[in-house]
Amino acid sequence: DIMTAQVTDVAGDTGGSVTLPFRHRCAALRFSLTNEGSDAITVTSVSVSGVYGSGTLQGDTWTPGTPASTFTLAPTGGWTIAADETVDLTGSSNIFFMVPQTIPAGAKIMVVTSEDTYETELSETWLAGKTYGYEITKTATDYIDLGLPSGTLWAKGNIGKDSSGNYYLCKDYETGTYFSWANIVGYNIDESYTYTKTQYINNTPGGACQQDIPCDNTTYDAARARLGSPWHMPSKVYFKELYDNTDQELVTDYKNKGINGYKFMNKADHSVYVFFPLAGKGICQS
Repeated sequence: DIMTAQVTDVAGDTGGSVTLPFRHRCAALRFSLTNEGSDAITVTSVSVSGVYGSGTLQGDTWTPGTPASTFTLAPTGGWTIAADETVDLTGSSNIFFMVPQTIPAGAKIMVVTSEDTYETELSETWLAGKTYGYEITKTATDYIDLGLPSGTLWAKGNIGKDSSGNYYLCKDYETGTYFSWANIVGYNIDESYTYTKTQYINNTPGGACQQDIPCDNTTYDAARARLGSPWHMPSKVYFKELYDNTDQELVTDYKNKGINGYKFMNKADHSVYVFFPLAGKGICQS
């Protein structure tokens, strides 16, 4: 921390004591994380990026420098957080002391776990002498509410299939397994596959499913068959609603995974989004 004191209008030719009112000149950040999931998680780091990391203090006024700094706390072994447990990540010895500032656009908090990376945008003002606590929650939900008119909730990831043939929900940056239209049998990029013509016949007008309407016949719905109710595959209608009611952003090297793709973001809060990886091949990591 930085502390300074200033006294003005001290009379000359005096020998009395002068009281110096020292004040904290940095803003302090504290972080805690609550794990609402059913399994323990390991958090490897927490960081703040895109903020002012330097500045000039003159009197009571800070003039920040260039907003390109990243500050990361990554203790050896990280933090293991049990289900339904809250852990103070900064404690008393790892508090972030920051230059007071109006946070620039694009600044973020990022939390990295052993399985995934989570981030959220910052938009506020840090004042000198104040402490700001950020309470981060890892929820147990597998869906994202983008505030769409229909109320539709989108899955956080694609459908994956492991080496034993079990299906599950992928991490958002993984491409998952592949399904032909109206086929509930998926295949990974390293598996041989023979297309079954009867599944295409079921997509004829008046048949089981059509690409421009929701598929009410769940027999041919891969999401329902592999992940259970109430999951279902999105139709053209759902994709159009998603596109028309979100902001989109092309992302390169998503979460430092070397994956490119598009974010479809809640218009009111860009930290809430669903990510579509751009990929022609790949499988989930089991």
